[in-house]
Amino acid sequence: MTEEEFKDLVENGIIHNEKIANEVNDIINLATYRISVPYKKGKLSLDRCEYVNTVDYELEYEVSNRNTGKLEFVQIIKDYNIAYKKSQVKLKRAYDALRKTL
Repeated sequence: MTEEEFKDLVENGIIHNEKIANEVNDIINLATYRISVPYKKGKLSLDRCEYVNTVDYELEYEVSNRNTGKLEFVQIIKDYNIAYKKSQVKLKRAYDALRKTL
């Protein structure tokens, strides 16, 4: 792993090498369970993420038009009184949780 690739892992949770990604996943024991449903012009997904004695949830809305999708997503979270919180990618959250245990 190059220094730049390591920095990308630490800062963004991105692993460029598939073998290393698999080894990290084995250490972190990252598992994601997803349920998806069609919604308007996209797909609404709820993820349950488990890693390093942690469980968190992510709500994602996948659409072809980013601007329309953002407006629809904001309306979804507003309608259901869900607080918006920009999150790190799953692997980054898992890595951070692992670092706290060391």
